[in-house]
Amino acid sequence: PGAATIRLAEIFEIFEFVERFSAGKSFILGGDLNFVPGSVEWDFIRDLLGLDDPCGSGLGDRCGSTSGADGRLDYLLVAGGAPLVQSIRRGFMASIDDDEAVYSDHLALEAVLTPGIVAAPARPDPLRQAAALRLLSARLEETLEEIERIGFFSGFWHVDQIKALRDMNARTKLRLGGRE
Repeated sequence: PGAATIRLAEIFEIFEFVERFSAGKSFILGGDLNFVPGSVEWDFIRDLLGLDDPCGSGLGDRCGSTSGADGRLDYLLVAGGAPLVQSIRRGFMASIDDDEAVYSDHLALEAVLTPGIVAAPARPDPLRQAAALRLLSARLEETLEEIERIGFFSGFWHVDQIKALRDMNARTKLRLGGRE
């Protein structure tokens, strides 16, 4: 499968983790997510988890590139983002303590949270979330069909990986329930 399908599957695993451990509380999701604003993965994570991006939406956001020519790959995504995040910008614009060592291939994001403000729990739009789940299911089915057609069982794909994709597709369809 393409890298985008793998990232969609990883995002679904983040979704399941957040759902299980946040218990309906607000949260901030931050890190190097390896996709750019405006990509399929960008829409998927926002639709599935119901998160806002304090840097702005779409291309040309106010945080700018965090990974050189690759664009912005690093995020701080929040529920109820506007009141929670007082300011956000790229960090580490210069060397740290005049040290020329490279600590990362990305620029960090630095956010100041508004004191006393607690973000509301994420409330994904049910229609957008269902569309995201249908997209994931379709991509997983395409991938599984391709694996069976080409016969990756003895090469690139391990039997456990194929089982994990099948299990994920079953969990996705179970979540869709009557929403298909």
